[in-house]
Amino acid sequence: MAPAAGGAAGVAAQAAQAAQHAATIGAPFTLGASSLGAKAQPLVAAGGAPAQAPPTLSNALSSTPSKPPQVLSPFYVATRDLTCGYVAGAVNVMFGHPFDTVKVVQQNDPAQARQGMLRVARRIFSREGMQGLYRGVSAPMVGYGGDTAINYAVYEAGMARSREWRQQSATHNTAGILASSYLSAAVLCLWITPLELAKTQMQVLPNAKGNVRETFGWLAQCVRERGVTGAYRGLGATLLREVPGNGFYFLTYESGRAYLKRKTAEWGWSDLASETISATIPGGTAGLVFWGLVLPMDVIKTKQQAVQVGPGAQPPRLGVVVRQLWREGGARAFFAGWAPLLARAFPANALQFLGFEASRIAARKMFESDQ
Repeated sequence: MAPAAGGAAGVAAQAAQAAQHAATIGAPFTLGASSLGAKAQPLVAAGGAPAQAPPTLSNALSSTPSKPPQVLSPFYVATRDLTCGYVAGAVNVMFGHPFDTVKVVQQNDPAQARQGMLRVARRIFSREGMQGLYRGVSAPMVGYGGDTAINYAVYEAGMARSREWRQQSATHNTAGILASSYLSAAVLCLWITPLELAKTQMQVLPNAKGNVRETFGWLAQCVRERGVTGAYRGLGATLLREVPGNGFYFLTYESGRAYLKRKTAEWGWSDLASETISATIPGGTAGLVFWGLVLPMDVIKTKQQAVQVGPGAQPPRLGVVVRQLWREGGARAFFAGWAPLLARAFPANALQFLGFEASRIAARKMFESDQ
Protein backbone atom coordinates (compact mmCIF):
# COMPACT_ATOMS: atom_id res chain seq x y z
CA MET A 1 0.00 0.00 0.00
CA ALA A 2 2.96 2.34 0.47
CA PRO A 3 3.60 2.87 -3.23
CA ALA A 4 -0.04 3.87 -3.73
CA ALA A 5 0.12 6.39 -0.93
CA GLY A 6 3.39 7.72 -2.20
CA GLY A 7 1.94 8.10 -5.72
CA ALA A 8 -1.03 10.10 -4.41
CA ALA A 9 1.30 12.32 -2.43
CA GLY A 10 3.38 12.93 -5.55
CA VAL A 11 0.31 13.86 -7.59
CA ALA A 12 -0.86 16.24 -4.85
CA ALA A 13 2.57 17.86 -4.81
CA GLN A 14 2.41 18.34 -8.59
CA ALA A 15 -1.03 19.95 -8.28
CA ALA A 16 0.24 22.32 -5.59
CA GLN A 17 3.21 23.30 -7.75
CA ALA A 18 0.92 23.92 -10.75
CA ALA A 19 -1.41 26.08 -8.69
CA GLN A 20 1.52 28.09 -7.29
CA HIS A 21 2.93 28.56 -10.79
CA ALA A 22 -0.42 29.73 -12.13
CA ALA A 23 -0.82 32.22 -9.31
CA THR A 24 2.72 33.53 -9.90
CA ILE A 25 2.32 34.25 -13.62
CA GLY A 26 -1.34 35.30 -13.40
CA ALA A 27 -2.52 32.56 -15.73
CA PRO A 28 -6.18 32.92 -16.77
CA PHE A 29 -6.88 29.21 -16.44
CA THR A 30 -6.40 26.60 -13.66
CA LEU A 31 -5.92 22.94 -14.19
CA GLY A 32 -8.76 20.95 -12.66
CA ALA A 33 -7.58 19.00 -9.63
CA SER A 34 -9.61 15.98 -10.70
CA SER A 35 -7.53 15.73 -13.89
CA LEU A 36 -4.44 15.19 -11.70
CA GLY A 37 -6.10 12.60 -9.54
CA ALA A 38 -6.46 14.73 -6.40
CA LYS A 39 -9.68 15.61 -4.64
CA ALA A 40 -10.93 19.11 -5.56
CA GLN A 41 -11.06 21.56 -2.66
CA PRO A 42 -13.53 24.44 -2.49
CA LEU A 43 -12.01 27.87 -3.07
CA VAL A 44 -12.22 30.28 -0.16
CA ALA A 45 -11.79 34.02 -0.49
CA ALA A 46 -10.44 36.33 2.16
CA GLY A 47 -12.71 36.34 5.20
CA GLY A 48 -13.88 32.80 4.67
CA ALA A 49 -16.49 33.59 1.97
CA PRO A 50 -16.73 31.19 -0.97
CA ALA A 51 -14.91 32.50 -4.00
CA GLN A 52 -15.95 32.04 -7.61
CA ALA A 53 -13.79 29.48 -9.36
CA PRO A 54 -11.70 30.79 -12.24
CA PRO A 55 -12.47 29.33 -15.68
CA THR A 56 -10.89 25.99 -16.38
CA LEU A 57 -8.98 25.24 -19.54
CA SER A 58 -11.64 22.73 -20.64
CA ASN A 59 -14.41 25.31 -20.27
CA ALA A 60 -12.44 27.90 -22.23
CA LEU A 61 -11.82 25.47 -25.08
CA SER A 62 -15.49 24.44 -25.23
CA SER A 63 -16.87 28.00 -25.38
CA THR A 64 -17.63 29.48 -28.82
CA PRO A 65 -16.38 33.02 -29.54
CA SER A 66 -19.09 35.55 -30.43
CA LYS A 67 -19.44 36.29 -34.14
CA PRO A 68 -18.51 39.87 -35.11
CA PRO A 69 -21.38 41.98 -36.48
CA GLN A 70 -21.85 41.91 -40.22
CA VAL A 71 -20.36 44.88 -42.05
CA LEU A 72 -22.55 45.98 -44.95
CA SER A 73 -20.93 47.59 -47.96
CA PRO A 74 -21.99 51.17 -48.78
CA PHE A 75 -22.98 50.03 -52.26
CA TYR A 76 -25.33 47.40 -50.86
CA VAL A 77 -26.89 49.81 -48.36
CA ALA A 78 -27.46 52.45 -51.07
CA THR A 79 -28.93 49.87 -53.45
CA ARG A 80 -31.20 48.49 -50.73
CA ASP A 81 -32.55 51.89 -49.72
CA LEU A 82 -33.01 53.03 -53.33
CA THR A 83 -34.92 49.86 -54.19
CA CYS A 84 -37.09 49.96 -51.07
CA GLY A 85 -37.75 53.66 -51.64
CA TYR A 86 -38.83 53.00 -55.21
CA VAL A 87 -41.27 50.31 -54.06
CA ALA A 88 -42.70 52.74 -51.50
CA GLY A 89 -43.10 55.48 -54.10
CA ALA A 90 -44.81 53.15 -56.58
CA VAL A 91 -47.31 52.10 -53.91
CA ASN A 92 -48.07 55.76 -53.19
CA VAL A 93 -48.58 56.60 -56.88
CA MET A 94 -50.89 53.67 -57.62
CA PHE A 95 -53.14 54.62 -54.74
CA GLY A 96 -52.92 58.40 -54.87
CA HIS A 97 -52.71 59.44 -58.55
CA PRO A 98 -56.49 59.85 -59.12
CA PHE A 99 -56.59 62.26 -56.17
CA ASP A 100 -53.62 64.12 -57.65
CA THR A 101 -55.37 64.48 -61.02
CA VAL A 102 -58.41 66.04 -59.36
CA LYS A 103 -56.15 68.32 -57.31
CA VAL A 104 -54.25 69.58 -60.38
CA VAL A 105 -57.48 70.25 -62.29
CA GLN A 106 -58.86 72.27 -59.37
CA GLN A 107 -55.62 74.20 -58.87
CA ASN A 108 -55.39 75.11 -62.55
CA ASP A 109 -59.05 76.12 -63.06
CA PRO A 110 -60.59 78.54 -60.53
CA ALA A 111 -64.12 77.57 -61.65
CA GLN A 112 -63.53 73.89 -60.84
CA ALA A 113 -61.73 74.82 -57.63
CA ARG A 114 -65.08 76.10 -56.32
CA GLN A 115 -66.70 72.73 -57.02
CA GLY A 116 -66.46 69.73 -54.81
CA MET A 117 -63.78 67.05 -55.16
CA LEU A 118 -66.30 64.31 -55.91
CA ARG A 119 -68.07 66.34 -58.59
CA VAL A 120 -64.81 67.00 -60.42
CA ALA A 121 -63.80 63.34 -60.12
CA ARG A 122 -67.19 62.17 -61.47
CA ARG A 123 -66.91 64.54 -64.43
CA ILE A 124 -63.45 63.24 -65.34
CA PHE A 125 -64.58 59.63 -64.94
CA SER A 126 -67.75 60.10 -67.01
CA ARG A 127 -65.78 61.60 -69.89
CA GLU A 128 -62.65 59.44 -69.90
CA GLY A 129 -63.23 56.57 -67.50
CA MET A 130 -60.55 55.38 -65.08
CA GLN A 131 -57.90 56.24 -67.66
CA GLY A 132 -58.78 59.90 -67.21
CA LEU A 133 -58.10 59.75 -63.48
CA TYR A 134 -54.77 58.05 -64.17
CA ARG A 135 -53.82 60.45 -66.96
CA GLY A 136 -50.12 61.29 -66.78
CA VAL A 137 -49.35 58.44 -64.34
CA SER A 138 -46.25 57.31 -66.27
CA ALA A 139 -44.20 60.34 -65.23
CA PRO A 140 -44.90 60.02 -61.50
CA MET A 141 -44.49 56.25 -61.65
CA VAL A 142 -40.93 56.87 -62.83
CA GLY A 143 -40.57 60.21 -61.12
CA TYR A 144 -42.18 59.67 -57.75
CA GLY A 145 -40.79 56.18 -57.45
CA GLY A 146 -37.38 57.69 -58.14
CA ASP A 147 -38.22 60.68 -55.94
CA THR A 148 -38.99 58.46 -52.96
CA ALA A 149 -35.98 56.26 -53.68
CA ILE A 150 -33.64 59.27 -53.73
CA ASN A 151 -35.36 60.90 -50.77
CA TYR A 152 -35.13 57.84 -48.52
CA ALA A 153 -31.65 56.73 -49.64
CA VAL A 154 -30.07 60.18 -49.14
CA TYR A 155 -31.94 60.62 -45.86
CA GLU A 156 -30.80 57.24 -44.51
CA ALA A 157 -27.21 57.94 -45.57
CA GLY A 158 -27.35 61.32 -43.84
CA MET A 159 -28.72 59.77 -40.67
CA ALA A 160 -25.95 57.15 -40.66
CA ARG A 161 -23.30 59.90 -40.93
CA SER A 162 -25.05 61.91 -38.23
CA ARG A 163 -24.93 58.98 -35.81
CA GLU A 164 -21.24 58.48 -36.54
CA TRP A 165 -20.37 62.13 -36.01
CA ARG A 166 -22.40 62.39 -32.82
CA GLN A 167 -21.27 58.92 -31.68
CA GLN A 168 -24.85 58.00 -30.92
CA SER A 169 -26.65 54.80 -31.74
CA ALA A 170 -30.11 56.28 -31.22
CA THR A 171 -32.21 56.65 -34.36
CA HIS A 172 -33.89 59.84 -33.22
CA ASN A 173 -32.01 63.11 -32.94
CA THR A 174 -33.64 66.27 -34.19
CA ALA A 175 -30.55 67.92 -35.68
CA GLY A 176 -29.63 64.82 -37.66
CA ILE A 177 -33.19 64.34 -38.92
CA LEU A 178 -33.53 67.94 -40.11
CA ALA A 179 -30.10 68.09 -41.75
CA SER A 180 -30.60 64.77 -43.53
CA SER A 181 -34.11 65.62 -44.70
CA TYR A 182 -33.09 69.05 -46.02
CA LEU A 183 -30.23 67.51 -47.98
CA SER A 184 -32.39 64.77 -49.46
CA ALA A 185 -35.07 67.30 -50.45
CA ALA A 186 -32.56 69.49 -52.28
CA VAL A 187 -31.23 66.50 -54.23
CA LEU A 188 -34.63 65.09 -55.17
CA CYS A 189 -35.85 68.47 -56.50
CA LEU A 190 -33.33 68.14 -59.32
CA TRP A 191 -35.01 64.84 -60.22
CA ILE A 192 -38.71 65.59 -59.83
CA THR A 193 -39.05 69.12 -61.26
CA PRO A 194 -38.92 68.11 -64.97
CA LEU A 195 -41.11 65.07 -64.32
CA GLU A 196 -43.71 67.06 -62.40
CA LEU A 197 -43.74 69.61 -65.22
CA ALA A 198 -44.50 66.88 -67.77
CA LYS A 199 -47.10 65.26 -65.47
CA THR A 200 -48.87 68.58 -64.91
CA GLN A 201 -48.99 69.31 -68.63
CA MET A 202 -50.49 65.87 -69.33
CA GLN A 203 -53.13 66.46 -66.66
CA VAL A 204 -54.30 69.82 -68.03
CA LEU A 205 -53.96 69.41 -71.82
CA PRO A 206 -57.46 68.65 -73.18
CA ASN A 207 -56.58 65.80 -75.54
CA ALA A 208 -53.54 64.36 -73.79
CA LYS A 209 -53.56 60.64 -73.06
CA GLY A 210 -50.62 60.86 -70.68
CA ASN A 211 -48.99 57.58 -71.68
CA VAL A 212 -45.23 57.03 -71.43
CA ARG A 213 -44.50 57.95 -75.04
CA GLU A 214 -46.56 61.13 -75.01
CA THR A 215 -45.36 62.28 -71.59
CA PHE A 216 -41.65 61.90 -72.25
CA GLY A 217 -42.09 63.04 -75.84
CA TRP A 218 -43.48 66.32 -74.55
CA LEU A 219 -40.57 66.64 -72.14
CA ALA A 220 -38.01 65.95 -74.90
CA GLN A 221 -39.65 68.59 -77.11
CA CYS A 222 -39.53 71.08 -74.25
CA VAL A 223 -35.78 70.51 -73.87
CA ARG A 224 -35.22 70.88 -77.63
CA GLU A 225 -37.14 74.16 -77.76
CA ARG A 226 -36.05 75.76 -74.49
CA GLY A 227 -32.97 73.88 -73.38
CA VAL A 228 -32.48 72.09 -70.09
CA THR A 229 -33.55 75.15 -68.13
CA GLY A 230 -36.96 74.98 -69.81
CA ALA A 231 -37.56 71.59 -68.20
CA TYR A 232 -36.86 73.13 -64.78
CA ARG A 233 -39.75 75.57 -64.83
CA GLY A 234 -41.02 75.75 -61.24
CA LEU A 235 -37.74 74.65 -59.61
CA GLY A 236 -37.81 77.52 -57.12
CA ALA A 237 -41.35 76.74 -56.00
CA THR A 238 -40.49 73.04 -55.78
CA LEU A 239 -37.51 73.78 -53.52
CA LEU A 240 -39.64 76.04 -51.31
CA ARG A 241 -42.18 73.22 -51.03
CA GLU A 242 -39.87 70.27 -50.53
CA VAL A 243 -37.03 71.50 -48.30
CA PRO A 244 -39.03 72.79 -45.29
CA GLY A 245 -41.80 70.24 -45.83
CA ASN A 246 -39.38 67.33 -45.87
CA GLY A 247 -37.95 68.39 -42.52
CA PHE A 248 -41.36 68.28 -40.84
CA TYR A 249 -42.20 65.09 -42.76
CA PHE A 250 -39.34 62.99 -41.42
CA LEU A 251 -39.36 64.61 -37.99
CA THR A 252 -43.03 63.69 -37.56
CA TYR A 253 -42.44 60.15 -38.79
CA GLU A 254 -39.35 59.42 -36.70
CA SER A 255 -40.90 60.86 -33.54
CA GLY A 256 -44.14 58.93 -33.97
CA ARG A 257 -42.37 55.70 -34.92
CA ALA A 258 -40.04 55.82 -31.91
CA TYR A 259 -42.98 56.44 -29.58
CA LEU A 260 -45.13 53.64 -30.99
CA LYS A 261 -42.26 51.14 -31.10
CA ARG A 262 -41.69 51.82 -27.41
CA LYS A 263 -45.39 51.55 -26.55
CA THR A 264 -46.07 48.37 -28.54
CA ALA A 265 -43.08 46.74 -26.82
CA GLU A 266 -44.60 47.65 -23.44
CA TRP A 267 -47.97 46.26 -24.55
CA GLY A 268 -46.37 43.01 -25.67
CA TRP A 269 -47.54 43.24 -29.28
CA SER A 270 -46.10 40.92 -31.93
CA ASP A 271 -43.33 42.14 -34.23
CA LEU A 272 -45.71 42.20 -37.20
CA ALA A 273 -48.32 44.29 -35.40
CA SER A 274 -45.67 46.61 -33.99
CA GLU A 275 -44.04 47.22 -37.38
CA THR A 276 -47.39 47.77 -39.09
CA ILE A 277 -48.70 50.28 -36.54
CA SER A 278 -45.38 52.11 -36.13
CA ALA A 279 -45.09 52.58 -39.91
CA THR A 280 -48.65 53.40 -40.96
CA ILE A 281 -49.87 55.80 -38.27
CA PRO A 282 -46.73 58.00 -38.16
CA GLY A 283 -46.41 57.75 -41.95
CA GLY A 284 -49.97 58.91 -42.57
CA THR A 285 -49.63 61.67 -40.00
CA ALA A 286 -46.37 62.82 -41.62
CA GLY A 287 -48.20 63.09 -44.96
CA LEU A 288 -50.92 65.25 -43.42
CA VAL A 289 -48.35 67.51 -41.75
CA PHE A 290 -46.34 67.88 -44.96
CA TRP A 291 -49.26 68.80 -47.21
CA GLY A 292 -50.98 70.90 -44.59
CA LEU A 293 -47.88 73.10 -44.38
CA VAL A 294 -46.81 73.29 -48.04
CA LEU A 295 -50.16 73.41 -49.88
CA PRO A 296 -49.91 77.13 -50.82
CA MET A 297 -46.48 76.58 -52.37
CA ASP A 298 -47.79 73.51 -54.20
CA VAL A 299 -50.60 75.60 -55.70
CA ILE A 300 -48.05 78.17 -56.90
CA LYS A 301 -45.87 75.45 -58.44
CA THR A 302 -48.82 73.81 -60.20
CA LYS A 303 -50.02 77.13 -61.61
CA GLN A 304 -46.52 77.98 -62.84
CA GLN A 305 -46.06 74.59 -64.52
CA ALA A 306 -49.58 74.35 -65.98
CA VAL A 307 -49.33 77.50 -68.11
CA GLN A 308 -49.24 76.84 -71.87
CA VAL A 309 -46.25 78.75 -73.20
CA GLY A 310 -46.08 79.42 -76.94
CA PRO A 311 -42.91 79.58 -79.07
CA GLY A 312 -40.77 82.57 -78.13
CA ALA A 313 -42.79 83.34 -74.99
CA GLN A 314 -41.41 83.11 -71.48
CA PRO A 315 -43.12 81.19 -68.66
CA PRO A 316 -44.39 83.31 -65.75
CA ARG A 317 -42.08 83.90 -62.84
CA LEU A 318 -42.98 82.90 -59.30
CA GLY A 319 -43.87 86.44 -58.21
CA VAL A 320 -46.18 86.91 -61.20
CA VAL A 321 -48.01 83.69 -60.36
CA VAL A 322 -48.45 84.74 -56.73
CA ARG A 323 -50.01 88.08 -57.74
CA GLN A 324 -52.27 86.35 -60.28
CA LEU A 325 -53.54 83.88 -57.69
CA TRP A 326 -54.25 86.69 -55.24
CA ARG A 327 -56.26 88.61 -57.88
CA GLU A 328 -58.25 85.46 -58.72
CA GLY A 329 -59.36 84.50 -55.25
CA GLY A 330 -57.38 86.12 -52.46
CA ALA A 331 -55.96 83.88 -49.74
CA ARG A 332 -58.46 81.15 -50.60
CA ALA A 333 -56.86 80.65 -54.01
CA PHE A 334 -53.66 79.37 -52.37
CA PHE A 335 -55.57 76.45 -50.86
CA ALA A 336 -57.23 75.20 -54.05
CA GLY A 337 -57.37 71.43 -54.27
CA TRP A 338 -57.06 70.92 -50.53
CA ALA A 339 -59.83 68.30 -50.32
CA PRO A 340 -58.37 65.65 -52.68
CA LEU A 341 -54.88 66.40 -51.45
CA LEU A 342 -55.65 65.83 -47.78
CA ALA A 343 -57.95 62.89 -48.58
CA ARG A 344 -54.97 61.24 -50.27
CA ALA A 345 -52.28 62.32 -47.80
CA PHE A 346 -52.91 59.95 -44.88
CA PRO A 347 -53.60 56.61 -46.63
CA ALA A 348 -51.07 57.14 -49.42
CA ASN A 349 -48.23 58.03 -47.07
CA ALA A 350 -49.21 55.33 -44.59
CA LEU A 351 -48.93 52.76 -47.40
CA GLN A 352 -45.71 54.36 -48.62
CA PHE A 353 -43.91 54.02 -45.30
CA LEU A 354 -45.34 50.54 -44.78
CA GLY A 355 -43.97 49.57 -48.19
CA PHE A 356 -40.56 51.00 -47.33
CA GLU A 357 -40.26 49.33 -43.93
CA ALA A 358 -41.62 45.99 -45.21
CA SER A 359 -39.18 46.03 -48.14
CA ARG A 360 -36.26 46.70 -45.82
CA ILE A 361 -37.26 43.86 -43.51
CA ALA A 362 -37.48 41.53 -46.51
CA ALA A 363 -34.06 42.66 -47.73
CA ARG A 364 -32.51 42.05 -44.32
CA LYS A 365 -33.96 38.55 -44.11
CA MET A 366 -32.83 37.62 -47.62
CA PHE A 367 -29.44 39.31 -47.83
CA GLU A 368 -28.29 40.24 -44.34
CA SER A 369 -27.72 37.01 -42.46
CA ASP A 370 -26.94 38.62 -39.12
CA GLN A 371 -30.00 40.82 -38.99
